[in-house]
Amino acid sequence: MSLPVRYSLPQRPAVVSAVAIAAWYFGRENPNFANIFGGTANLDKWAHLIARIHVAEAGAMLLYTLYRGADLVTSVKWTLTQLVIGFPAYFHFKKINN
Repeated sequence: MSLPVRYSLPQRPAVVSAVAIAAWYFGRENPNFANIFGGTANLDKWAHLIARIHVAEAGAMLLYTLYRGADLVTSVKWTLTQLVIGFPAYFHFKKINN
């Protein structure tokens, strides 16, 4: 009998992701910040690339949690966490569910 899949929010990566999203959102209006990335257009390109990667990771996490036997609610929680945080969520998942 396998143990049920548990959920817990990885605190530090969640804070880092929130700060990064806020920096991108508010930094677009600040030319000095945007110029670090080559201007607003490049900043947006990086943000969209990262967003696409996170969507792919979230899809993989959904399939993985369902494969591991998680219920639908827990799978959705992990998927949304993966969407926002990215790969650190997978490491946290492995830490608390192995």
